[in-house]
Formats: sequence, structure tokens, C-alpha cells
Amino acid sequence: MLFRYKILVILSLLIIALVLPLYSILFKPNTLPASGHFGRIAVEKGQSLVEIAQNFKQEGLVESAFKFIWSAKLIRVEKKIPAGVFVVPFGLSNYDLIKRLLFSGIYTENITIREGWCAKKIAQVLYEKGDVDTVKFMQAVNNPDFVRQLGIEAPSLEGYLFPDTYNLYLGMDALEVVRKMVAQFKAMFADS
Repeated sequence: MLFRYKILVILSLLIIALVLPLYSILFKPNTLPASGHFGRIAVEKGQSLVEIAQNFKQEGLVESAFKFIWSAKLIRVEKKIPAGVFVVPFGLSNYDLIKRLLFSGIYTENITIREGWCAKKIAQVLYEKGDVDTVKFMQAVNNPDFVRQLGIEAPSLEGYLFPDTYNLYLGMDALEVVRKMVAQFKAMFADS
């Protein structure tokens, strides 16, 4: 009877010794929640989990890059964190932070392109409000091969970038933005 009791106590202690660190790694809030305080963090395409964790540590979103890395590995999402700009509240646990990155989506901005703007003005506004690369944008607009790929028979896309309000994620690829604007142009003039 005494032997069973000792084994039960030892097993209980082992379970506690395993559960407490897992709780600390996954579910303990990283910092004291500060109501209304958010961090804005960018995850670059091709960035490793270690780099992401170090950036989060530098921004104060996580207390330990090591714990964040282990959290991602424990829930098997170490290679699934998408690139983009995220706005997340301080004080989240590693688990909640990872859920937010995976399921809440990338931070987007509504950017209005006015009628009559030339491609250069559009590129400037996209850079200022959406961090879109102006050089790549202008290269795409003026690249005859790319223009033909989009089904436009013209030397450039000047005049084919439809004025509208676009919901774009910050740092969106310039080619994706151009495709979106030309697709909107085609959709609006398809019936003509």
C-alpha cells in the first residue's frame, strides 16, 4: 500500500513538473496587459521563426523569444506564420499571439485612388499609405510584357488603373496592387 502511494505521489509530481512549464510557455501572458496598447509588427516573406521571435521580443510583444519558438513548435505552426503587417495587443499569451497571427488576418488599410491621378501620383499615395514599393509599381505600369499579360493592348497601364478605394495590406507586392487595379478596371468596363 505504501509503495502504491509513493508511486502515485511521484507520478503526480512528474505530471505537475511537465504541465507547469507547458502552461508557462503557451498560456502565460507575455507582459502585463495595457488596455488600448497595440504593437505593430511586420513579418517578412521568408523570415525564419527565430527571426520572427527575436523581432517580437524587441518590440515587447513577447518576454522570451525561446518560449515563443517552443510555443509555435508545440502547436506545429512554426512554418505557417504568414508574411504581412500585424497589429496585436500587448499582454497576449504565446498561444493567443500565434492564433491572432494565423487567423485574425493581416493589417490592412483602405487607400483611395482618385480619378485623374497619373501612375506616378498613384505610386506616391500607395507608398505613403500602404508602404507599396514605388519603383516596382512604376516598372510594372511601364513594362510592355506585363501590360500584355494583363490583356491590355497599350504601351503602358496609364489610364487602366481604376480609381477606387482599395483595401490593401501594408507592404503589399506592387504587382498584386497593379493586377487588382486593372482587374477592377476590366470589371467596371466589361459591359461597355
